Amino acid sequence: MDSNKGGFFNLNEKIYKKFIEYNQFQIIAVYPKGKENEVAVLKKEIGAFTDMVKWKFTAGSKEQIKALHAGFNSNDTLSNLYTSNVFLIDKNGDLRGRVNDADSVDGKLFGYNMNSVSVLNAKLKDDVLVLYYEYYAAFKENNKNKADRKEVGL
Repeated sequence: MDSNKGGFFNLNEKIYKKFIEYNQFQIIAVYPKGKENEVAVLKKEIGAFTDMVKWKFTAGSKEQIKALHAGFNSNDTLSNLYTSNVFLIDKNGDLRGRVNDADSVDGKLFGYNMNSVSVLNAKLKDDVLVLYYEYYAAFKENNKNKADRKEVGL
């Protein structure tokens, strides 16, 4: 955890603080069981700069963490049950990302390097905004449909 604190601080500053006011936004950090003391230190250090209300930390077994990561179907690899990539998951539990990313070899980006401020600023932030725009547009369409049904007496 110590060697990766910088990435967590980047994520906090560039993403979490930007979206903390958004409904349903949260950051979930999965860590190996037995690392509770290290996580407590990390939470305390980040908490000195921000309200941690939407940061969730959950412990998992080696098998659980590997299975979760494998479910992302990314080209990312785990090293000691850790990755510097963060993943964008929508409210339906689906992995979100890009299929036409100019900087990726195959054009696909389904993990954002939290050690890169430019990736967080230019890509993850934009992709979270796109996701919220989709939710807003769907909400607006749903309300329009309700109003239309009301007009015709349904």
